[in-house]
Amino acid sequence: MPSKANVATGCDGPDAGEDPAQVGYWLKWLLNLAQYCVAKAHLKRWKGKRYKSVDFWQGLILHSLMGLPLDDGADHLNDLLWIAKKAKDSQAPAPKAYGGQGDRHERLCPNGDQLRKYRNWLAKVNPGLLDHLNDFIFACMVKFALKHKYCKKVADLLIDDTAQWYYGKDRFPLNPSITGTHKGPGTSHKRNYFACMLKAGKFYLYCGVYLIPKGESEVPHLEYVLDELAKLGVKVRMVMGDRWFPTFDLLGVLRSRGIPFLGPYKRYPYLKKMMAKYLKSGGKYAFPSQVSGAPAGRKGRSPVEVTLIFTNPRGRRLSEIRSDYLSGAKTEADCLKEIMVMVTTDKPPKKKKAKQSWAARICQRYHVRWQIETGFRDVKRMTPESNARTNARKLLMFSARFWGFNLWQLARAEWRRQKRQGKIRRRSPTLRAFAHSLEMATLEVRVR
Repeated sequence: MPSKANVATGCDGPDAGEDPAQVGYWLKWLLNLAQYCVAKAHLKRWKGKRYKSVDFWQGLILHSLMGLPLDDGADHLNDLLWIAKKAKDSQAPAPKAYGGQGDRHERLCPNGDQLRKYRNWLAKVNPGLLDHLNDFIFACMVKFALKHKYCKKVADLLIDDTAQWYYGKDRFPLNPSITGTHKGPGTSHKRNYFACMLKAGKFYLYCGVYLIPKGESEVPHLEYVLDELAKLGVKVRMVMGDRWFPTFDLLGVLRSRGIPFLGPYKRYPYLKKMMAKYLKSGGKYAFPSQVSGAPAGRKGRSPVEVTLIFTNPRGRRLSEIRSDYLSGAKTEADCLKEIMVMVTTDKPPKKKKAKQSWAARICQRYHVRWQIETGFRDVKRMTPESNARTNARKLLMFSARFWGFNLWQLARAEWRRQKRQGKIRRRSPTLRAFAHSLEMATLEVRVR
């Protein structure tokens, strides 16, 4: 369900004249987006004598970016705010000590229990607000990049799934978001997330992250991302995904929008026979085919026309692999392992030589998709795993990593621009340095 907040308004920076090359600029911008989205959701004001809604959102977002438990994150933020207040006014009084049981002192932000109550209250009055906030922030980040010309309006869309291993007691179907796996380190359960990344030249940005329950498809989320990108004026040249994505439903959606798909294809038995035949007698390595899907799912729709291409992911020529087989240097099974099947809905040229160069170019183009895999590894090392238990909070904590990664990409683009203009000489920060600077930037953050 889309957010009611206006993306065009939310893409503006914190204040005129502030330097986007400073980390504090991006942290303030992210907090302003959350405040704006909550205001547009028309929620009643939180009935607190001391704190406002933005104070609670500041605590929720920062504890997610820091990767700390809710209580530890709230206490750490409170310590940073007191340090900032003392640095601004050396005569400022120390936190007041309160009576009662335990070590109680005056605070400048809500504690962990207050944040937990506010989050539970949000889940009751507006269960979809976290999803709205997630979609809104990603859309604003893309809008900001386009407005400041960090990337062009013609780009590729990279899609993939990533797993978050689960070690608790929840099981399917009580928790449909906990699915089975056989690859987990010490576990057979996981949460599965679907992510979309926009790739334009050297600039790449995540534009959507979704928690996928067992039995649900990623296609509706992909449609939503494509619709949002179209509203922002982005033309998607091609969608690239892994071997489990080229299904009839997904290819049919892309066909209706005129967007080609590129990705590896599962090695079905009939394809293995065709590869074995190619090793023995040669012949075509790019040939037309169809993806039909199950009869119940087609519902009268025509099959999707595709082109299957035999290639080698490591850059070896097929003729070299076939030569190894014919000379007996390698067995048929070893040679078959070196052949990868690619599928695309892009229309090939009719002439033979043009078709050969087209097949080589399009297979080489797929290497761009590994950027999203690299992004997953970068995201997972920004902050440690959270101890969140509910699916909604788990999604917020997981998405906050992608927000931080996107802020890093936006800051790097601004760094590169200012370096070309001669305004700065130092190199842009690494991901670890930027993640640490986000935490330290809390000392200077003041939400307007």
